[in-house]
Amino acid sequence: MRDGKNLTILYTSSAVLFVIILILAGLLIFNGDSVSDDNTIPIAHTDSVGEIVNQPLTDFTFTAKDGTPLSLSDLSGQHIMLSFGYTSCPDVCPATLLEYRRIKTLLGNQADDMQFVFISVDPERDTPDVLNRYITRFDPNFIGLQGNDDQLQAIRDEYGLIYERQENDNTQAGYLVTHTASKYLIDPEGNLIRVYSFTAESGLIAEELRDLL
Repeated sequence: MRDGKNLTILYTSSAVLFVIILILAGLLIFNGDSVSDDNTIPIAHTDSVGEIVNQPLTDFTFTAKDGTPLSLSDLSGQHIMLSFGYTSCPDVCPATLLEYRRIKTLLGNQADDMQFVFISVDPERDTPDVLNRYITRFDPNFIGLQGNDDQLQAIRDEYGLIYERQENDNTQAGYLVTHTASKYLIDPEGNLIRVYSFTAESGLIAEELRDLL
């Protein structure tokens, strides 16, 4: 009998606890719905797979993979997908350029309205000739740019760019470069309009680009 009485007490306690939880949940929902708009922080919910921004960018001029100067403004009139990296990068950079190639393929004819740009953060090793050989392996029409540290620092804040040389005895050159892995979408007027994380899926990016192009 004692076991039966204990079970009865347990079930009753559980039921009471469940009712209390329901009441508290109802209060939270009610209070949440009744909060004045003046006391809430507006949150924009969008279907974009990237961070939506609208920021004018400073023009820059770097050295292209063919050795000639190329400015951001030279590409006006087209959308630009831009990223930073270096040719000795063991993982992120080749993956990014493969993503570029997949996005371009998925866009089909719409890709004619885009330029894909890769800016080196390792100017010591990434000469125009090295960039040309590297970029061409992925797509000969992709643009590779080399800028010195002063040029990179001049645009760093606008892109949230971080890059840093890390000594590493296990590499042939003796160092690696940690760097920002985001992809940046620039509109035909030279405004930064999207920032895509490294993990953003290429198919979803291409789907969004179809609506923007």
